[in-house]
Amino acid sequence: MERNGKNFVRSISGIKFYSELAVEGLMDRQSLAMNTADIEAKFIKGDYATSILGSWVVGVLENNQRDNGVNFIENVGVAMLPEGPKGRYVYLGGSSLAVFQSSQNRNEAIKLVKYLTSKEAQIEYCEKTDFLPVVKSAYEDPWFKGHRMRKVFAEQMNYAKSYPAIPGWAPAESYVFGALMDVWDNVMEVEGEYSPEKTMKILKEADIKINKVLGEFSY
Repeated sequence: MERNGKNFVRSISGIKFYSELAVEGLMDRQSLAMNTADIEAKFIKGDYATSILGSWVVGVLENNQRDNGVNFIENVGVAMLPEGPKGRYVYLGGSSLAVFQSSQNRNEAIKLVKYLTSKEAQIEYCEKTDFLPVVKSAYEDPWFKGHRMRKVFAEQMNYAKSYPAIPGWAPAESYVFGALMDVWDNVMEVEGEYSPEKTMKILKEADIKINKVLGEFSY
């Protein structure tokens, strides 16, 4: 779904491969109609054997053990996402901290950002949220390095990639969401038997719309 032809082919191949895992019976069909919170809840209950989730689940499992006596965490292991043909890549995302040039308290705001991104503050923040820090040195803390599950998430960050900054991405994103919804409807055979050609048609039509939007932001 990118303007470069090779990247478009690669994107289509990735979407087709991932979505067809469900066609092959490697994904529970019912889960395709659920959101992330639903999947997480069912995994924590033991309804699913595997799931792709974030580091925050570790804290949920620990809290369940401490507060409710549920020892499910003792039966859970963590592994990095598998390496693909072009290497190992995982998604890097989150929120950004910024200070506007026009801020009336610019110096104080910059000090606050520096504090929030310090090693000590990042570790304390992660201990409360079970998210991952933005400071590399924080991963050396025993809270990560000495924990059998968190250290896997920490190691995986060595392969993390973020999306590039693309002008016009916000309006184009709606076409991405719409196309992926149609792809999953195809997989779930909402309107008839699954067709790989239909997935290709959906993605090509979305690509035209996306490139039209991005073209309006080119300068």
